[in-house]
Amino acid sequence: GTAFTAYVGHDAKVGYKSFGMIPGDDAAHVFDGQVGKLVSKSADEFRGRDVVSFSPSSVRRVRLVDAGIETVLRKDDIGWWIGDTGPRADDDKVGAYLSALSLVKGERFLAGQTGAALGLDSPAGIVSIEDDNGTHTVKLSAPDADGANAASGEVPVRVSAPDRATMLPADGWASDRLFQVQSWKVDALTAAAGAARLEATRKDGSWV
Repeated sequence: GTAFTAYVGHDAKVGYKSFGMIPGDDAAHVFDGQVGKLVSKSADEFRGRDVVSFSPSSVRRVRLVDAGIETVLRKDDIGWWIGDTGPRADDDKVGAYLSALSLVKGERFLAGQTGAALGLDSPAGIVSIEDDNGTHTVKLSAPDADGANAASGEVPVRVSAPDRATMLPADGWASDRLFQVQSWKVDALTAAAGAARLEATRKDGSWV
């Protein structure tokens, strides 16, 4: 419950230190760390720039809308699927997408500007992530030469053109694998070609 005050001066020319004084003490002090640079920063420089904050491993549903076209990805105990009744999605593609999405940062904040002026009241794109903490939604404006505007909270941000492309990729999600399984989970295998037939089972870590 006690408030402490310090007066911070310039950074020292030598060493990672700053000059300063403490109220009630007439002596000048040298503070560890370049505190002068910290106190001269704007409030925005201390704010988190994550466009959407989530853990990729906990996501169970993704909804993407780009220029009116909607794509839904859902996860169950087997893996990722396209839509609620669609085919298998490529687990590696979805995993790489979620990892990349979690790293997208806003370039600058757009406080004081209306959603209508920024093209966010009727967004051209939407990214919605559902995980253990609920649903996180990002609205995106149409892209321009430098990027796009994005809003996931009260204050919209500016994202770069590459980051907008990361958020709404054009690539398909369908898996091109015959079997989308993890080999270490397989316990039995049957293969037949004409009269030839192979049956194998895993027992005590070895195949029989």
